[in-house]
Amino acid sequence: MNNYALGQVMLYVDGMNGVIEHNETIQWLYSLISSKFRLVVKTSLKLLLVFVEYTESNTNLLLQAINIVDRRQGHQPWHNVMTLLKDEQQDNEILVYTMTLVNKVLNAIPDQDTFYDVTDSLEELGIDKVQKSYMHRNSDPDLQEQFNIYEASLKHEDGDADLPMERHKDLRQRQRISDTVQKERKGKVEDILIQ
Repeated sequence: MNNYALGQVMLYVDGMNGVIEHNETIQWLYSLISSKFRLVVKTSLKLLLVFVEYTESNTNLLLQAINIVDRRQGHQPWHNVMTLLKDEQQDNEILVYTMTLVNKVLNAIPDQDTFYDVTDSLEELGIDKVQKSYMHRNSDPDLQEQFNIYEASLKHEDGDADLPMERHKDLRQRQRISDTVQKERKGKVEDILIQ
């Protein structure tokens, strides 16, 4: 199945449900962002964005696919994304789609532990250096905006209250669940089920 056909399938609810139930398709799409063909990369990024935006729970499925694909290749999660961002010859449109995907994923992650796992992985792969490089080069304003959203997400999650109001619209509005709160809730549910 090619990317165009998959895009057409994803437009329909039943098609999207089929993709949701078949993580190998998401793994395949993620692996295609490392293609040497610009159109394949661009289309794969767009489809991954559609997938993540469809429902918040799809983010966990994408994270699972990223972990499987990158680890299978002997890399740290988010390697394919960072390879795109580190490529100084890369098309600006692809870079914007790449950072938009990162930001959409971070925004949809429901718990702090996963948020920090993802951002730690990105930082270990050098996103800070990449961000500084693009910000100092008068790069595309849309790309700079995506890096600004990324930075604001980190500050917001760390509790930085000094963010400008226009930044808040790009950030997660609901508070993430910490691991201890999640365990407490699970314990309460189990107590109710036992009674």
